[in-house]
Amino acid sequence: MSYLTNPFWFVVAGADPINMGGNDSSGGYGTNCSTYSAAGGWVGKTNFPAGVSLTTVGGNADNAISATGGYGNTSYKFYGATNTWSANLVCSYTSHGSAGGGTQDNMIVFGGNQGGGTALTTTAEYVGSSWTNVGNMNSARRECGGGGGDPDNAIVICGERLDFTDYDSVETWNGSTNAWTTSGTVFPYAFNNGIYFGTSTDGVGGMGDASGTKKSDTYETTDGGATWTNLQNNTYSAYGVGAAGVDSSSGVSWCGQVNVSTPYGSTYTNDYSSATGWGTSGNTFPYSFYQARGHV
Repeated sequence: MSYLTNPFWFVVAGADPINMGGNDSSGGYGTNCSTYSAAGGWVGKTNFPAGVSLTTVGGNADNAISATGGYGNTSYKFYGATNTWSANLVCSYTSHGSAGGGTQDNMIVFGGNQGGGTALTTTAEYVGSSWTNVGNMNSARRECGGGGGDPDNAIVICGERLDFTDYDSVETWNGSTNAWTTSGTVFPYAFNNGIYFGTSTDGVGGMGDASGTKKSDTYETTDGGATWTNLQNNTYSAYGVGAAGVDSSSGVSWCGQVNVSTPYGSTYTNDYSSATGWGTSGNTFPYSFYQARGHV
């Protein structure tokens, strides 16, 4: 790929995505950590310190952070320059399937579950040195459909209820008021385990599992979820897909569950541009994974 044929990497040059963990082809928790660039495709890094699925990731290939996932509360930091990990302070709550985003020293995490059919409204922030619980979401969501942002402003779309049905609702976070607001506009369909990449106001969301149907649909918003526009669907239907992008202009998706049973996962890696839609990148993920998570 070149910068001319792959607009994503032109837009985010110097800030490559990172993947942390996921479920492998047997369904077990993986330890993979890989970064992605136009020149080199996926490059394996020092393994994640412990097997994990559906962790929440902030930062990028240079400096990143993870929190929760695998029904734990451990938080790790990754340093790209030395290809090393350090154990950070534990997150202020235990969860699996949360959402969030931010940077290595300025991150937000929300929702998820603690097993046994639970769903959470919890929101936690990491600002430099410690994790703190802040204002709860209005709706308890597990396997959050997607989310992004930082402690100042964030968004969450869809996700699964306690009764295993899916939300189509959207909430936005305002750090200055320490509160979530439910949008008057719902997402075009209800789903769980989908994607969202970008900022709290400018991003792309979709795919996922919608009442047992795997989706390829994606929609972009440039007004914080007040409107959603479908430009083009992804080239494959899946849930548990990894995704990253700085805004709605461009991004990348990888892996995801495409079959109804084993073998689990896939190696797809597709690029997105708001100008041309989704297309295959010419690269594949090094392992067949699903429930992958990443950030840029």
